[in-house]
Amino acid sequence: TATHKVAGGIFQFFAFCGEPMFQAAQALLPADNPLERQVFTQALAATGMLVGLVSGIIATVTLLQGGPIFTQDAGVLAMLPTTLLPMFLSLLLLIPSRTLQGLVVAKSDLAFYAAITALDAVLFAAAVLYVNTHTVAGYLGMWWVHVALYVLNVFQFSLRVWFKQSH
Repeated sequence: TATHKVAGGIFQFFAFCGEPMFQAAQALLPADNPLERQVFTQALAATGMLVGLVSGIIATVTLLQGGPIFTQDAGVLAMLPTTLLPMFLSLLLLIPSRTLQGLVVAKSDLAFYAAITALDAVLFAAAVLYVNTHTVAGYLGMWWVHVALYVLNVFQFSLRVWFKQSH
């Protein structure tokens, strides 16, 4: 629906805020000193969470206050609040996920990155199929599928970064 197109457009804009975090992990990860690498990893992960939180808050305020910029349709504007929580959570989790993914790539753990990406693509497709065939959630259900995927992603990559750091 138009409501989800407006929310999706705002989400896409703010999702790009995570890309510099992904790139910073690869470009700036100290190579020689394990202690520097550990401190950098922790600092970048914390920064990713902060950027995700701030992006989620700004996107939520933009959606609430800026809805009329995108549409004058009263029905669409009335439905925008239904997308607030899943959009906020998606951004809150997506940006730290991209940060952790960048750390995994920076540590040359490409086989893990590829395997998890493929696994998550299959899980995402299965969730989409389930939501579209067994629920009436529609577009709102898709937002929650994204949230679930990002929760899984943060968990997977956090474990891998922690495991690789401690061994």
